[in-house]
This record gives sequence, structure tokens and C-alpha cells, in this order.
Amino acid sequence: MSTPHPNRNWRRRWSIDLVVGVARHDSGFAVRLTPLKSGAWECIPLEDAAGVKEPVTSDYAGRKTRLMREALDLYRVVYAKQHGGAARTLKGAG
Repeated sequence: MSTPHPNRNWRRRWSIDLVVGVARHDSGFAVRLTPLKSGAWECIPLEDAAGVKEPVTSDYAGRKTRLMREALDLYRVVYAKQHGGAARTLKGAG
């Protein structure tokens, strides 16, 4: 018998506010997302987000990268639904 993937319901841990352009994780991590004319997205972490529950550790950089990717993926879908179009891709991401 297999167990469910630990990150299976990752979308539930995010709240999206299209009015101010912010995606906030339930850990307190937040990013501001802005669509650019080029079709890319500007994704800026809000380092001073109040209430971050997790301490900065050696694996924080990797976790931060994953959270930013999750925020962008989910924000693009919500944004596209709101604006009646397809989610834009992140151009130039490595």
C-alpha cells in the first residue's frame, strides 16, 4: 500500500490576492507577482512578511525557491481564470 505524497495538496497552503498581487503561504512566506508586457512575470519575495513561522536554516534557500515556484504556478492559474485567458509562462527561467 502506498502513502500519499506529502506535498499532494500544496495548493491549499496558499492564499492569492489578485487585487494587491500577492501570494501568501501559510508559513508566512509571501511574494508579490506582476505580469510584464513581455509575457514573463516579476516575482519578488516579501522578506519582511509578518508571521513567518519557520526559522532561516541551511535548506531555506532551496525551500524559498520551491515556494516561489509554487506561488508563481498557482498565481498564474488564478490570474488567467480572472482575466479569461491562459496562464502565461515564466520566460527566461533557468
